[in-house]
Amino acid sequence: MRVLWTGASGMSAASHWVNAMANDAANINTTGYKSEDLAFSDLLAVHYAPGVRIPAPDTPPGLPVGSGVRAAARVSDWSQGPLQETGRKLDVAWEGEGFFVVFGPEGIRYTRDGSFQVSVDPAGQATLVTADGHVVLDEYGAPIDLTGVDLSTLAIGPDGRITGSVAGTPTDIAVLGRVVFDHPQRLIKAGNNLYDAGTEVPLTPAAVPDPLRFGQLRQGYLEASNVDLTDVMTKLMEAERLYALSARAVLTADQMMSMANNLRG
Repeated sequence: MRVLWTGASGMSAASHWVNAMANDAANINTTGYKSEDLAFSDLLAVHYAPGVRIPAPDTPPGLPVGSGVRAAARVSDWSQGPLQETGRKLDVAWEGEGFFVVFGPEGIRYTRDGSFQVSVDPAGQATLVTADGHVVLDEYGAPIDLTGVDLSTLAIGPDGRITGSVAGTPTDIAVLGRVVFDHPQRLIKAGNNLYDAGTEVPLTPAAVPDPLRFGQLRQGYLEASNVDLTDVMTKLMEAERLYALSARAVLTADQMMSMANNLRG
């Protein structure tokens, strides 16, 4: 029976791998998306001690017999995605490790997607938001107020400083909230290009003396997905092969057990 569970574990792992690759392919045009891969780990191995009945007469005592494989974790690739020029004033791309800080119904979240919009409430107050309505926060954790700003004059510097003309007067408006993480792999995907910090501590520019970690921002650009479609297709073929071999092992074991039952009869 062990070989059935071992083969089934391989089929399950291959299925998870296909799902991960399909998700990458689906997000190839998603702004700021980071590709994923699966990390695999082996299942508990059984060691047959001396004196214990072993499966075959020539099996040496103490030989570890594996129980299969499992998908242990999804691992994101945090490499820089290519920058695509849009020419739009409210589009901002990261060149570096950083994240924008946003706020929504679920609380503070972080994103690499800089396709920002302006939301105007019934009272006429204009606020900088993400494409799905999350409020973009400044370096002090406050919403960025764009009320009265001539958006045609809006400029966002490499350090996130926002300037623009208010009633014809050049004005410093705010500085985009920017953070980095020591272990971005521990961030939790929250959907809509957002991440939950979980147990990770966001580090602001004041807490990171090395400015190279933050890199710089590029106005009028967006960071494209870093998914490599050729790599995705290659891994899909590998996953298909893993599934086929595991299924073959299950079928072979079933045929062998059927033969053994017929011999008993």
